[in-house]
Amino acid sequence: MTTNALRQKSSITVDPGRDVTTSTVDVAKHRTDATYDQLGRLTAEWLPNHTKSAGAQASTTYSYLLRNNGPQAVTTRSLVDTGSGTDYVTSISLYDAFGQLLQTQTDAEGGGRVVSDTFYDSHGWARHTNNRYFTDGAQPRA
Repeated sequence: MTTNALRQKSSITVDPGRDVTTSTVDVAKHRTDATYDQLGRLTAEWLPNHTKSAGAQASTTYSYLLRNNGPQAVTTRSLVDTGSGTDYVTSISLYDAFGQLLQTQTDAEGGGRVVSDTFYDSHGWARHTNNRYFTDGAQPRA
């Protein structure tokens, strides 16, 4: 626990085995929780007002696809208020073997997806980018 000059307290809980933050409580007593997989990668995050201990849905979830026959992928699902409840918006980021971002695909409002691409030269420098274009059809699940 730390106390600032105004005597406001905040705390950070760390998993000592992996040196990752599992929860924080800020000076306004807002709690944020996080979970990790066996490799220490973030898998879920509960922002204030989505209490993990109360069984609330995670604010954001992350899943990882590692493979040797295609790009690596990180799928992010973010909880949003739809007006008639809550649902997740999915975004997939595809990376090459060097860890460079190749493409992002995000659910578009009303269906389809918004895609951004980056192409690299032999030096690994970005040579061409397609910024945010719409395409219809279902998003491939990585």
